[in-house]
Amino acid sequence: MTKASKMNDTTDTSEVVAILDTETTGLKAHDRVCEIGIALLNLRTGVYLSDPYARLVNPGMPMPAEATAKNGITDAMLEGAPTLADIWERVLAHVGARDVIAHCADFDRRMIEQSLRAHGLSAPAWRWYCSRDIARRVLPGQPSYRLESLAQAFGLAMGTAHRAKGDVETLSALMLYMRRVMERPWEEWREAVDMAGITGLNTSIASEVK
Repeated sequence: MTKASKMNDTTDTSEVVAILDTETTGLKAHDRVCEIGIALLNLRTGVYLSDPYARLVNPGMPMPAEATAKNGITDAMLEGAPTLADIWERVLAHVGARDVIAHCADFDRRMIEQSLRAHGLSAPAWRWYCSRDIARRVLPGQPSYRLESLAQAFGLAMGTAHRAKGDVETLSALMLYMRRVMERPWEEWREAVDMAGITGLNTSIASEVK
């Protein structure tokens, strides 16, 4: 069972990437991030530079019942939580200049950017990569490319689904599995799925994962 080590690794940072997930109030243009999860993972060694963590974020709007039914996050849980603007400088410092990998990255990118705009903040200059698109190239022929489906298909360690920390843990295991399949450094196979120029949201893709 592929699983990242919880031992922090500070010796080799050549393939360290930021694994990211968000939970949101929904899928539409008015929706906002309500939880963000991040880990710094060394794809070569399989060790975390920083362990997965998640932070609840006050979205500035009530949690719709449909969103709560999916991710379990309630208005009561968000009471007193910081806004994304409150924690954003720490998020930027944590990620730094590392590549950012998310499952259905166009969705996470859009939700972060529209949440930041609501606070008058600009989008981060991150280089985004989509693990769903990576999986379609590295693991062809799968009946589903949902994160949970891929983890189950390949016997990977899974965190709690539809919560930011849990999905980061599952995505970390998937990325390590694909790195093992590729047997090549991340820098040599990432360009085929470069998300740096993406601008829109394909809601059918978003619903496939979120």
